[in-house]
Parts: sequence; C-alpha cells; structure tokens
Amino acid sequence: MKYKLQITVFILFYPTVLFAAEVGVSLKPCPNKPNCVSSLSSGKYEQVGPLLISGDIEEQWARLKSLVLQMPRTRLESDTENRVHFTCRSALFRFVDDLEFLLDRENRVIHLRSASRVGYSDLGANQKRIDAIRQRGIAAQP
Repeated sequence: MKYKLQITVFILFYPTVLFAAEVGVSLKPCPNKPNCVSSLSSGKYEQVGPLLISGDIEEQWARLKSLVLQMPRTRLESDTENRVHFTCRSALFRFVDDLEFLLDRENRVIHLRSASRVGYSDLGANQKRIDAIRQRGIAAQP
C-alpha cells in the first residue's frame, strides 16, 4: 500500500504586506468604513486631496519623510524611490495605523493613505493626522 504525503502550506499575510503600491501601481484602497482616508479613493468616508508639490520634488519628498518621522509613536516600515510606509500608534490603546505616501513626479503630487488596521471608526484620527501634515507646510490640498 502506497501512501501519498501531502503537505499544505498556509501563508498568512498581514494586511499591510500586499499593497499594490509595493510594485509602484497605487495605494491600497480604503475599506467601506470611516477609519481610512486616501487621495486615491472616492468613497463617501475617505476622500481627501493629494499633497501638491511646489518647488523641488526631491526636497519636498525628503522633507515629508523627515516631518512624519518626528511625529510621536511613528515608525518607518519601508522606503522606496516612490513610496514610503509608516506605522503610527495611538497614545492610549496603542492601536496601529498605516500611513503611506506615493510620489507622482509627473503630476507633481504626493498621494496619501492613512488607515486604521482594526475597528470600524477611528473617530477622525486619520483625517487629523493628514491635516497636521498639511499644517506643517509640506504641500497644499487642491
């Protein structure tokens, strides 16, 4: 009697691993709930404008990354030529949010996405994060 050995391998990916932006295409879409904002989404909860670049593109890109790293409880996860991914932890419950930027040199804009990993609502935390970045003068909203 022959036995056939079958090995099944399950690969579990954390939600932030398989972003389409990893290959330079886009940012991950927001879910249909109010815990995410993105300049590439058109849903009722999450729509925000991209950051407009004035002046030198590379200088503004570097300035943005530097500014975000100065934000409390923020960690750089990955940094490529056109995309940067940070994680931000909430002060009280230590929830992790993903903060991503995608540089579009041709159109002189930086697309963005800030999203909570868990829960239904973020009580406006992701929108406030993007507003704080805009207030520091990185770029204007269209």
